[in-house]
Amino acid sequence: MEDSKTERLNDLIRLDSEAVQAYTRAIEDVDFEEARNRLVNFREDHRRHVEILSDEVRRRGGIAPERPQENPLFLVEGLSAVRSTAGTEQALRALRANELSTNHAYSEALRAEHAGKLQGILEEFLEDERRHLRYLETALRQQPWKDGIRKAG
Repeated sequence: MEDSKTERLNDLIRLDSEAVQAYTRAIEDVDFEEARNRLVNFREDHRRHVEILSDEVRRRGGIAPERPQENPLFLVEGLSAVRSTAGTEQALRALRANELSTNHAYSEALRAEHAGKLQGILEEFLEDERRHLRYLETALRQQPWKDGIRKAG
């Protein structure tokens, strides 16, 4: 039986794995190059989170969830409704919904973690999530793909 910290880490691993898939799908729908480049970087952040948290679970003697295959039929919260003809704006809106979830999950995990190496990792990852959300919200507000401006956030 895994302890509550290990269970919480596994929940974060699953959420980050789903985020990797969400970003992969969204990248296909985004035709604005600057946004697509940012999404590629954010997807790599989520992959890094999965790797580091999985290592931490194993270090604690637990079993980390396997990374799901990047399944084109797999739909995560927010993306299912917009996939086929989404375009940049709808893809970013779907990712924003996912980032709200990851921000909340990391905030909750950090509140439960009080000291040590894991706290520093969770703080770093929460800052990544906040950075993702800030970019998505700025891009959605400014919508640079509509007026040719090449930078958002």
